[in-house]
Amino acid sequence: MGGYGNHVRWLLLLDSTFQSSELNFAGDANSKVNFILKNVYFNERSWHNWIEIEFRFRQQFNRLIFFTHTFDKLIINDDDTCTLIVVSPELCYSSYIKLNTLNHKASKKDFMNWTAKSNLLEEQRREYLPNFRVQKSDILFQEELDYNWYHEIVSSLHLEDNYNHAKLIHKKWYQLHKKAEKDIVRDLFELYNLEINDILSKE
Repeated sequence: MGGYGNHVRWLLLLDSTFQSSELNFAGDANSKVNFILKNVYFNERSWHNWIEIEFRFRQQFNRLIFFTHTFDKLIINDDDTCTLIVVSPELCYSSYIKLNTLNHKASKKDFMNWTAKSNLLEEQRREYLPNFRVQKSDILFQEELDYNWYHEIVSSLHLEDNYNHAKLIHKKWYQLHKKAEKDIVRDLFELYNLEINDILSKE
């Protein structure tokens, strides 16, 4: 959770291999960018609906690229290719808490410890799974999609380089994340009728 895996899948789905007329997700990269900006990263997306929007498409698009958060129960065959997207516990927490304030009933400490342990265990899988790779992804949380990061993942999966299209999606994703940060602070201030001085006060 909070590792940007859903977002990475949208970047990879720009490859011409992935087509689905049933999902109205077909054509060239331009058509796919239009679909994603209209249905996934549209302007009304924010902290209070982020997770719900993500789940609208998750299962359907698993037919094209399978995605999961729960690697511990995932069976990986020798001919499967699997990429684990990991981010630091601190970034994972700050990215996720604004989108799910209940945080799966975990304290901040428990969440960050679980993330660190999970990252370590999954990285160890590389030692005995031939097609399992780990890609560190803290660098994703910036407005410009890092080309070296992007090139590494598409090359490892033998996919097309659609960087010029992917960076458009990525920029919008990042902007919506920053918007969600501002929205949740504003909405909580309004909900509890707070002023900035109430927060800064030592009492």
